[in-house]
Amino acid sequence: MIVPVFSIMHMKREVDKLEKFAEVIRSLVFLNCAGAYDLTEFWFYQQTQECSAYLIDYHRPLNHMNLIDPLRKIFVLDDGCLSFKECPNEDDLRIYQELHENPSEHSGSQSQSDEPDEEDSNSSQELAQDVGSENEEELK
Repeated sequence: MIVPVFSIMHMKREVDKLEKFAEVIRSLVFLNCAGAYDLTEFWFYQQTQECSAYLIDYHRPLNHMNLIDPLRKIFVLDDGCLSFKECPNEDDLRIYQELHENPSEHSGSQSQSDEPDEEDSNSSQELAQDVGSENEEELK
């Protein structure tokens, strides 16, 4: 069955209508649509569904979740565009999720207080004095 769509909202409605046929649908092909939309949010992306999606879309940008695809249910057929190599991958997604789950653990060597320590204050004062003396010499 071919269903032409004219907007992302129309595409979403048509895909939602297909859910009632989920038991018999094994593949969905998106031709020049849906690349910028996160297909992992649709009914067919559930682990219990046996449906796969094939995305053929020359429009850019592509949604990164379609490229990362942890369940391996979305297949992006690309035109050999080199920018795909620069897209986030599964490791990038894992790191992103870890940083957002435990932000306090990843604060690194930052001090607990927002106040600068004594060494930083002294360095700043010395720098200000050096700059001030250079400016005085230029004025003479």
